[in-house]
Amino acid sequence: MSKRGIISVYFLLSILLSFTNCTNKKTVKSKNKIAVTKIKVSYEDMYTTTPYGLTCSLFDNVFKKVIKHKTILNLDEITKFKYFFDQTLKNNIRIKNIDVRIKIKMYYSNKTIQRICLGLHSLEINGIRYSISKEFIEYLLKLTKTV
Repeated sequence: MSKRGIISVYFLLSILLSFTNCTNKKTVKSKNKIAVTKIKVSYEDMYTTTPYGLTCSLFDNVFKKVIKHKTILNLDEITKFKYFFDQTLKNNIRIKNIDVRIKIKMYYSNKTIQRICLGLHSLEINGIRYSISKEFIEYLLKLTKTV
């Protein structure tokens, strides 16, 4: 084989190896996907009435003596909650008011914490309020054992 042929073979091999290296990086990234590891729920009965709608900041003060707490570590339950949460954000139906009965902290594998407030018909995250589905409401009622 001539010198030119050998150089061509090395060139082709280096291109092939660089493509394989790129594919491996994508695989590693997908394996390191950030996941929810735990969900902490603070809640009051969903049907508790108050003279005015409660915001996230008022929830703790108004219900401080009666707040119940629950920690979700079960992967199936985390997946179910995350599904409803993601669907709510995807649907992107915004509303003006919220009457908070649940505060949630979602703990992620990268050590970040996401705070969410929920009412009987709504969800608030980062100051934005969304309408939630009937299925999500039913799930929340079961989660808080209101039904």
